[in-house]
Amino acid sequence: MTRFAKHKKPKKKSIGEDATPWEKLKEPLTEEDKRKQEKRLEKKRKRELKKKGEIKTGICYKCGSTEHRLKQCTIKGDSFAYATCFICGKQGHWSRLCPDNPNGLYPNGGCCNECGSIQHFKRDCPTLLKKQGIDDQQLPCLTSTTNNIDDNVESIIEKPNKTKKSLKRLKLIIIKMKIAIEGCCHGELDRIYETINQIEIEQKIKIDLLLICGDFQAVRNEHDLQSMAVPPKYRSMQDFWRYYSREKLAPLLTIFIGGNHESSDFLIELPYGGWVAPNIYYMGYANVVNFNGLRIAGLSGIYKSQDYNSGHYELPPFDEKTIRSIYHIRSLDVFRIKQLQQGKIDIMISHDWPRGIVWYGDTQRLLQRKQYFHDDIYTNKLGSEPLEEVLLRIQPKYWFSAHLHVKFSALVEHTNGQLTRFLALDKCLPGRDFLQVLDIEPMNPSPSSMNRLLLDPEWLCILTKTDHLLHVQRTNTFLPSISQTSFTPNDDDYRKVKDDFSNTFEIPEMFEPTGPIHVPGSGNIPIDIEQLRKNNSQTELLCLMLGIRNPIDVILNRKLQPIQFDQTSSTDQTN
Repeated sequence: MTRFAKHKKPKKKSIGEDATPWEKLKEPLTEEDKRKQEKRLEKKRKRELKKKGEIKTGICYKCGSTEHRLKQCTIKGDSFAYATCFICGKQGHWSRLCPDNPNGLYPNGGCCNECGSIQHFKRDCPTLLKKQGIDDQQLPCLTSTTNNIDDNVESIIEKPNKTKKSLKRLKLIIIKMKIAIEGCCHGELDRIYETINQIEIEQKIKIDLLLICGDFQAVRNEHDLQSMAVPPKYRSMQDFWRYYSREKLAPLLTIFIGGNHESSDFLIELPYGGWVAPNIYYMGYANVVNFNGLRIAGLSGIYKSQDYNSGHYELPPFDEKTIRSIYHIRSLDVFRIKQLQQGKIDIMISHDWPRGIVWYGDTQRLLQRKQYFHDDIYTNKLGSEPLEEVLLRIQPKYWFSAHLHVKFSALVEHTNGQLTRFLALDKCLPGRDFLQVLDIEPMNPSPSSMNRLLLDPEWLCILTKTDHLLHVQRTNTFLPSISQTSFTPNDDDYRKVKDDFSNTFEIPEMFEPTGPIHVPGSGNIPIDIEQLRKNNSQTELLCLMLGIRNPIDVILNRKLQPIQFDQTSSTDQTN
């Protein structure tokens, strides 16, 4: 067809061309034709009624009639049809519209329809009750000196005891805590604390605790920079050394785990956790602590399959291999975490994401922000396989992570109905989602441990029962199956730990500097190898009380048996 061709006009139909043939009209109607005819008649009848204004299809929510709609209702009544009157006890009106109280609740109280008195209602009328044979002295009535029912109510209700009120306030503080969650820190402590302070001022709240999900960078001096696995051009002292030297004090309790950019020269001193500065606590390789009844578990490092089954064999000074392998999580730490009772952990902190967590959140939105995650997601390689096992086994209430520098949330529903709320946050940079404040309620509030950090009895029992599994060789070792051998503590284990600690699990604030403090402009100060391998007094004390071995001592062959020595001579024997 050319562009000059004209469209052919449709042929006009002749009259009666589409009409039903006469022969077919004579035939009896089928069931389907009858139904169609009835529907047509019904529609026609409704159209005629609508024209006349006789249709009755409205629904009035005030009086319940179907004859009109709510706007057309002429009944004047209370809009709260399901309210209950406290005067007569009937439903359908307020007390101010009650027939027994025609003058209203304010200002002159009630009105008796029997005798006209405003001192009582009809149900309490002495005249009416005498007729019924009831003694009126046992009946309550309004005093003659009172003109308002509220005054009588206030005089009857006892004022709450001050001690009870204070206990109620204390309970509210303990039950709900405001927890600040930080993604990757990268040494930006000043900026993080300033952000928290700004949030507290703007929202008029008080944040109780700060959790940092790795890459803390606890750098004490320029020598510590050499033990951090980052390119030399990115190595910077940042802010931590000022808190380490007590020049500054952390404004709130800060708990952190290790990531893949850490000062390993310092953190290796605390394999079981400890204070790195006043009010700043490191969780160690793996740990569980309590704060105001909140049970917080943590696993430091990231997953690499080649180092997963080996022991913690690294010692300072580190070479190009050990400076990276030291922050790889090990099977023993995961094995210990998996011994925890299911559903009893409030918060789990890790640097890595659990594998498969992306399928419980908005995966497409994540791919819009991080397109290069595509292959890892669809090959099930994004995240840590051991952390996936931990997630499915202990089923914590909350799980916080970092590492991938993007905000992502997910909700995991386990087979038993337990829920885990997952949140990953970005690194501390302007315009990034690096901090979030949450209201978290502990499973078991503990008023006796107000604002104090405690060791966890269950975790202490696990450390004691698994100490014989400690492995410090580079070769692979394989742990027993959890299904065959369980190291979950029993009542005897709890009783022994409570006796050893005198039922007092508060972590003592015994921070002491263990390395040189940075002096601006002084340059790199050489440090002796023996000083790098010196034991930390916090680790020594915990190992002494639990009767377990210090991994550094085992590596150096200093002590192969559980520690048993006096506190007075501990320093001389371990140096």
